[in-house]
Formats: sequence, structure tokens, C-alpha cells
Amino acid sequence: MNSRKNRELITGPFQPTLETKLAERIGAIQTDSPGASVVVLVGSKMLALYLGRMIAKSTPLWNVRFFTFDKMARTLAAARLRALGRQALPDLGEQFIAEQFIVRDVVGKLPKGYFEPVAQMPGFITTAAESIRALKEAGLPPAALGRARSPKLAAFKDVFAGYEKALAKLGLYDQADLAAAAAEAAPDSELVAGSDLIAYGFYDLNGLQRRLMLALSSAAKSATAIVPHADAPAFDYAKPLVDAAHWRNDACL
Repeated sequence: MNSRKNRELITGPFQPTLETKLAERIGAIQTDSPGASVVVLVGSKMLALYLGRMIAKSTPLWNVRFFTFDKMARTLAAARLRALGRQALPDLGEQFIAEQFIVRDVVGKLPKGYFEPVAQMPGFITTAAESIRALKEAGLPPAALGRARSPKLAAFKDVFAGYEKALAKLGLYDQADLAAAAAEAAPDSELVAGSDLIAYGFYDLNGLQRRLMLALSSAAKSATAIVPHADAPAFDYAKPLVDAAHWRNDACL
């Protein structure tokens, strides 16, 4: 998408304003171009099911497809990653790999390391795995921790790097890897390039979600963000997304 005129930001409370605006936007696209492909990005499968049934009562949904971030990422990048010899990490795989690495390398090879006093404590493995996931979802690589002045972050860089090496060695990828690959694949996607994009109901995005949204909105025929926000304190949580510089600077969200 090459022009800001094809980008629109719609705000308001969820019910009934945003639901009505979503139906109107889909209807306008189909009236202007019957049979046009419309991709609606939503936060959950349940929301997609609800919105589809609700909108279908008044607006035809022919060639309208609902995607979660996960479904969109798999659609864009799963085949590409398989071609590179990488498979999806099984459920709870992140915790398993983190546990193996921490027990073997942090505790075994670095017994006097920063985390040695707590590495065997209940909950440490889970916390480490969740921290790695949060860092990756923010779009931060292990090297970013090496620039930190905190001894804890500097020590955790080795844990994080070990996790990444373990994934590569085993030929696996996690959800963050999938999202990053999807953002890279979006510009070449016929699905995205041939569709009008509507992002519905998001009020906060992590780093990788923002990167994927930017890639999708840049490649799509048009991009509309429908965000729960109004000029009231109750909606302050969504203000950073509404004010996002990316939107003002020629990109959706």
C-alpha cells in the first residue's frame, strides 16, 4: 500500500460503536468492489466467531476471512520455515528446552554464576522461560542484553542465547520466530497484497505484533485500524496505540 489515503483509524467503545463500524467498513469495501478479499485481524478465535456471526446478520461475508495473529503468522510463514528444515515447537516446548539448557549449562558449567543460588529453586525454570518469551515478543535478541549495565541481564544473556542455540540445533521454532518470519514474508504475500486489511479491537501490541501489523498494512490494498478508544480516562490504556507514530508516518499501527 503506497498512500496514506488508503489508511483509516476508527475509534470508539466496543459496543455498539466498533462492531457497527466494522460491519460498515466491510460493507463499504464490498459495495465498492464486490467479491473483494477482506482480511480481518482479531485478538482471539472466539472473537472471530462472534464477529462473523454478528456481522453476517446484516452484511454478506463472502470472501471475508478472520485471522488471529497466530493464524496469520502460520499462514504466511509456516511453510517457509518448514522449507528451511524447522518445525514448530511442541506445546510447553519452550519451558522444556529452557530447563534442559539451564540445568546443563547454567547450573553445570557455571556453578558460580549469577543465577546459581536460585537456579534449582521451584519456579525459576518457568520464570526464565517466560522471560525469554517476553524478550522475544518485544523483538529483542540476546545481544541486546549484553548492552545492559545490569549484572542480572548480562548473565541472562547467556541463558537466552543458549535457548536460541538449542532451538536452532534441534531445528525448531517458537511463536516469536514464527511472527518474525511472518513479518518478513508479508510483503511477498499474494493474500495480503490482494486484500483490504482491517485490524479490529486491538489496544496494545508487543514489538513483534507491531512489526507484523506494520508489514501487513504496508502490503495490503488498504488498512483500517478499529481501536477501542474515546476521550475519557477509562480508555487511557489504548492511547499509546492511537497516538502511535507509525500510524502518522505512513503506516497502519
